[in-house]
Amino acid sequence: MTRAAISRQIKTLLQRQYVYQEPDHGDRRRMLLHLTERGMEIEAIVTERVQLRFDGWVEVFGEVKAREILTFIQAFDAKVVSRSKTYAHQYE
Repeated sequence: MTRAAISRQIKTLLQRQYVYQEPDHGDRRRMLLHLTERGMEIEAIVTERVQLRFDGWVEVFGEVKAREILTFIQAFDAKVVSRSKTYAHQYE
């Protein structure tokens, strides 16, 4: 991910008041991000939805197969998606 892409995502999180920034007292060039109360609520909702989705996979496929699917998705991301993003950034 490029710095510009990360900046856009942080800007969105700040605008939605999910996070706030404060300077790093050890290194003033850095800004630390912290979840707001609203950000913690959203994080809990997202975590619950992810868990429900995975629980659905377990219900349909069984735990072993659901974990195999998750492992495949992670491997696919590492070998295809992430590699494609790196290739695309070369031409930005």
